Amino acid sequence: MEDHQAKIEEFREKIQEYENVLFGINLFMQGISFVWGQNEEIAKLNRQHYEEARDRMEKAISEAKKLLEEAEHRPRAPFALYEFQFPPITGHPMLDEGTKRFKALSQSYDELFHDRPKNEPLTEEEYMQLYKMAANKINL
Repeated sequence: MEDHQAKIEEFREKIQEYENVLFGINLFMQGISFVWGQNEEIAKLNRQHYEEARDRMEKAISEAKKLLEEAEHRPRAPFALYEFQFPPITGHPMLDEGTKRFKALSQSYDELFHDRPKNEPLTEEEYMQLYKMAANKINL
């Protein structure tokens, strides 16, 4: 039973990690408009690229949460947690770099705007403040 609880907790932490990365992707996508707003074509291409990643993350998180709920209520359900595959966020230089940036954005947001609802869009000034803090975290 202890293994059961340990696996559930590990899976819950993995979901939280992916939610943080997803939030970082969403923050990054908000920033695309500020950075590339003058060039709508480049902004559109960047958004399309990150929308695909966001959609994959949202789907994986949703599926993982369903499995977690089942595992918490049914003793045999944790086996599905062992089989579940989250989309990769590390293991390739581009993934590693993107994930590092998304996590820095998410962490910086939590530090700067800890009482603010996460679905409230940032102003350009707030985004630039957030971006600078995240850049300092990853030494850009």
